[in-house]
Amino acid sequence: MTVTTPRRPETEQDRDLEQRVADLEALIEEARRRARRRRQRNGAAALLLAVIGHGMMLAMSGIVAGMLASFALGRWASGLLYGVRGNDVATLCESGMVLLSVALAACYLPAWRATQVAPVESLRQE
Repeated sequence: MTVTTPRRPETEQDRDLEQRVADLEALIEEARRRARRRRQRNGAAALLLAVIGHGMMLAMSGIVAGMLASFALGRWASGLLYGVRGNDVATLCESGMVLLSVALAACYLPAWRATQVAPVESLRQE
């Protein structure tokens, strides 16, 4: 087995050419890293939107079902309430907004944490 040593530049032009090639290789590698980070960010944004969208659909369906049920049972519950009508629209809307904001936080925080983990690391964990 023959071991060869790298060829040494013989002239100033050869050294200059090798330096330019090394600079181009560094630029290409940096462009590849930037493209990889951009793809990861786009994938993370898509994951974030998908998780939040799915969670908000579930939350909205639950809130709508709860409001319909509260309107239906409002007359029955009006005897148990003090100072509030059974079908008070303002109270129902406020409670729905509070529930919607809590659901948004409950969907956003885990989804955001999931986007901060590199996919390769999570696959290694499993």
